[in-house]
Amino acid sequence: MSDQRERPDRYRSFIGIDCMGDSRRLAAAISRHINDPAKTDAFWEAFKVKLAQAATGDDRYAPDELRLICGAVTYRGTV
Repeated sequence: MSDQRERPDRYRSFIGIDCMGDSRRLAAAISRHINDPAKTDAFWEAFKVKLAQAATGDDRYAPDELRLICGAVTYRGTV
């Protein structure tokens, strides 16, 4: 038996977790803060545009809310 078949599926831990629903709720919470002019900047203004595009679902190649949030957390964590 190969090593490949013996390893557990790493995605099983996500079974039962509403990742898309959670990311949409988090996006809504972020939006409540960044819609306040005192709490936004150029990064968050660009994020709002991308978030609006993701919400339409018109472009199948556009990132969804989950990908946008992950990218924002990664980027903001490095600056």
